[in-house]
Amino acid sequence: MSKFKISYIFFIFTILFIILTSIYYQKTRETAIENAQIKIDEFLLNYKAFRAYVSKIQKEEVYRLQSENKLEENYFNPILLSSTFSARNVNNYYNIYKEQNNEKPTIIRFASDNPRNISNQANPKESQILKQFNENKIDKYIEIIENEDGVNLYYVLPTKRTTSECMKCHSDPKIAPKGMIEIYGDKNGFYEEEGKIRAILSTTYPLDEDLNIANEKFLNLTITTLIIFLISLYTVYKFTKKIELKNRELEALNKNLDDKVKERTIELEKEKQYIEAIYDTNPSIILVTNGKKLLDCNKKLLEFFDYESIEAFLNEHRCICEYFDLLDGQKLNEEYEINGLNWCKYLVQDQLETHLVSLIKDDETYYFNIGAIYLNKEKTEMLVSLQNITELKNKDHLLIQQSKMASIADMLNNIAHQWRQPLSVISTASTGVLLRKEFGNLDDKTLEENLNQINKTSQELSKTIDNFSEFFSNKQENTIIKIEDLWDNAIELFDSQYKDHTIEIVKNCEDIQLHNIKNDMLQIFISFLSNTKDAHSQCKTKNKYIFITALKNKTNIEIKIKDNAGGIDEKILPNIFEPYFTTKHKSMGTGLGLFMTYETVTTKLKGSIKVSNIEFEYNNAKYKGAEFIIKIPILNEEHH
Repeated sequence: MSKFKISYIFFIFTILFIILTSIYYQKTRETAIENAQIKIDEFLLNYKAFRAYVSKIQKEEVYRLQSENKLEENYFNPILLSSTFSARNVNNYYNIYKEQNNEKPTIIRFASDNPRNISNQANPKESQILKQFNENKIDKYIEIIENEDGVNLYYVLPTKRTTSECMKCHSDPKIAPKGMIEIYGDKNGFYEEEGKIRAILSTTYPLDEDLNIANEKFLNLTITTLIIFLISLYTVYKFTKKIELKNRELEALNKNLDDKVKERTIELEKEKQYIEAIYDTNPSIILVTNGKKLLDCNKKLLEFFDYESIEAFLNEHRCICEYFDLLDGQKLNEEYEINGLNWCKYLVQDQLETHLVSLIKDDETYYFNIGAIYLNKEKTEMLVSLQNITELKNKDHLLIQQSKMASIADMLNNIAHQWRQPLSVISTASTGVLLRKEFGNLDDKTLEENLNQINKTSQELSKTIDNFSEFFSNKQENTIIKIEDLWDNAIELFDSQYKDHTIEIVKNCEDIQLHNIKNDMLQIFISFLSNTKDAHSQCKTKNKYIFITALKNKTNIEIKIKDNAGGIDEKILPNIFEPYFTTKHKSMGTGLGLFMTYETVTTKLKGSIKVSNIEFEYNNAKYKGAEFIIKIPILNEEHH
């Protein structure tokens, strides 16, 4: 093995190791801080619960005793009536116990701009944080502070907003308990506003221990990764050396046939091991069944169904087929059996085809391409392969959404074209009425004519809105429409732009009705009209045409669309139905229109579409352009 290859492999492994260790360090540190936040949240929640207990239980009990004249009306004792006083003392005991366990204290501070106890006076930083809470700019404040005491997590939460109950002790000193005035005076903690957050709870949590644990995890992960990388590097090195050695051995085997046979036997045994390895490491689910129960499977199946061993799964004696819904297996009808026997037989009727199945697991739907083949002449055992295409299905959904957004942009452009003249008419009519009124020569006849003109033009605008709304509507069940009327609807949406480009449309459509596929076909027609308009905009031909033909035979509806815009470059012709492929500038096209047309025709309508460049004559003139031919099976169209 050359030194260059060794250096290259070592460099790749080193880069991967550095990336992984960086990720380990970042993730372990983030996890430590997140865990610390969870601890503080729980700690502060208990603290708030204790304060709530004092406020809602102890206070209420004192007030009850006062109402029953068992305590004087102005009785006040902070031990019973001050949640802050009680919580602070509980926190002191908490830290005494932590110090007995050789742990750093976790001190909770109550801070206010107008505290009852002067020791709770907020510093400038705390006042700023309190202000942000009252302005609803934040709901918590978190900061990591590093100083001589180590790394600490400074965590701040607001107290509850003051209520009418709070005002007894925090509004006017005249209505406060005299016992409280005697202890704290009549200056601090009063004249608060109802609905205001008057204080914050903060704690400085020592992160050193959590970060040390995170560093230990990081170190263990790093060492483990390093060991795995070194083993992998050594394995790659040995494997490469082994390949080179095999090459030399093969050269020697040419000299002796017996040696070749022996060596080949050894290699076949190793290939068997490799195949077994591939069987278990294959990203697809692979299994063997007799149609009634599972005989064998690879590890991918166990991972998907959360089984620890093949034995545990095989002990179920169930056929994997019963887990899935066969999406395109309507041919089975009543022959379908839940044990999967007829289902598997259906799969192997055509060994070149695969079928789409779905599985709902943990409230999520997964999609698979499934295929099967008999393993023996007796047709008693079958090998079934399941390829997870869920991600591809999700990407298809994304493409559809992007296509819809592109259609919306195109339609908005059409609306702008269609509305320009009617809006001008409305503006002219209304301005004329105002001018006549200003000069005093507005008669009833002129007013009526102008108002009628505005109303008529508004109705035209309303009709345009209805046309575009119908295009974007998904409601198309139980709809029957003639194909020529559908083309007229599509052309009407593009009418203004086609007039701008002086494009003449030549139609020749038979009397064909479309059942329940109105919106699908409308979107297909609009896609072609848009592409043809763009093609003509780049063409210098004087007379611009688009020819539309619709015919129907016993099996298909055939639709032909051609233009005289010069055709499509032969080099890119095979690629025009691919997603995101476009010859337009990025600002003019997304490359999804013809792709979605292809998908709708071939997948949804079970039809076909092809394109070619053609030369033809029209009105004694020769032209060249592109021709699209769509064929839709009549059976699919009628029962779509």
